[in-house]
Amino acid sequence: MSESTNIFTERRKRINVFKVGESWVFKHFFSDNKELFRQLADHYNRETYRFEFKSVGERNQALKLLERNGFDAYPIEELKGYVVKLDKFSKYSSGPEELGSIHRDPKRADFLDERSCRC
Repeated sequence: MSESTNIFTERRKRINVFKVGESWVFKHFFSDNKELFRQLADHYNRETYRFEFKSVGERNQALKLLERNGFDAYPIEELKGYVVKLDKFSKYSSGPEELGSIHRDPKRADFLDERSCRC
């Protein structure tokens, strides 16, 4: 191996972009890239603390922007394995044996709440 070969590559951050109903959404806090947040701000929902894209075209533009800024963005249509449903008054689970059933209604607004998402 030559001395000029760099064996270390920069690790890129992963962002999963989920399809919820007819929209595409993701959550991420851009603490180190305020300019990127400003470029995506038109799609930011302050009530749910997530970015929402109404069309595939809007989603694709965001994916390209994320990738140009050092992120690996993955569109995910199948939510199984990412979302679990807990009863409203249940405590947080301490292990997989206590988890509720897989959440099957992607139209629920709270599906990406920290209580119900393993992202």
